[in-house]
Amino acid sequence: MIPDSLVIETTDASGNALGNATVAVKGSYKKYTATTDYQYYYDNTSPSDTRPVTDASGLASVSNLPPYGSYIFCGDSGVGGCKVGATSYYLAAAVPYSGTNSLSPITVPAFTATDTNMPFTYGSTAYRQKVRLMLTTNANFPRVSTVSPYQLSLSSGPNLSSYLITITGNNLSSASASLTKGGTTYSGTSCSAAATQLKCSFNLTGITTGYATISVSNGSGTLTLPTTPMGGFNVQP
Repeated sequence: MIPDSLVIETTDASGNALGNATVAVKGSYKKYTATTDYQYYYDNTSPSDTRPVTDASGLASVSNLPPYGSYIFCGDSGVGGCKVGATSYYLAAAVPYSGTNSLSPITVPAFTATDTNMPFTYGSTAYRQKVRLMLTTNANFPRVSTVSPYQLSLSSGPNLSSYLITITGNNLSSASASLTKGGTTYSGTSCSAAATQLKCSFNLTGITTGYATISVSNGSGTLTLPTTPMGGFNVQP
């Protein structure tokens, strides 16, 4: 376990700090192999409620998380485990500050006694990982858990004129998606939409390297994922 594991940052869906948020966290290893059993080795709501509460700046920390496993925030499917006072929030997106994946799963990297890579500071303590939780009270707001693929390599010769991207989450049945890079917006076309999945084709001809912003919209609003932390679509050389 890593004593100083994770910094949690809670914001609203626009990225503004949301203070005094109580945050449910669970994950690492599943207790049972049954796919319908959602009990995990780490769960700060069971057997007792030890959920952290973010400060006025929307920051809190979690210690002694087992590494390697993925972590879930705000309850199963991002529902029911995050509150400000008596007000419940939905998790629009969980965005890591480090790692290889732009969204879920959120992992805490492994740690050894000789590894001093603790890049995120909260107070006077350095931590291994940091995550931004983008929260909303709107039950119909678009929520995004994964983007696949979340990066492309221009050198591998992809078909940029018709590049397929799949987005999973909630409230996506009437959603649209776009990427924005260097002042150019690439809109998804020929989309196949369901409540929990949105598949769109993008004409990315001319796109340059770096992170593109991902936006997902429905009738209740637009979720724009930040490129810092790592919510964007990574275009590599």
